[in-house]
Amino acid sequence: MDREVGRARTRRHENPLDVLTPREREVLGLMAEGMSNTAIHRQLMISHGAVEKHIRSIFAKLHLNAHDGQRHRRVLAVLTYLRS
Repeated sequence: MDREVGRARTRRHENPLDVLTPREREVLGLMAEGMSNTAIHRQLMISHGAVEKHIRSIFAKLHLNAHDGQRHRRVLAVLTYLRS
């Protein structure tokens, strides 16, 4: 089997959340529970800016482009979390 094909198959079966930091996974988990950014900030006792930074990073790492719209990206990120 060609090495590139083998690598592509391996990547396809990896958990997409593996690229996230533990804190980003925690934030995404709270998003999946339906929490707003304000609720996440209160729950984790971190600043609003930190929550927004983590969410931007989650979107980037999951390849959710800005042109998809903020709400749409949030839903797609949560669906990725729930499927993993």
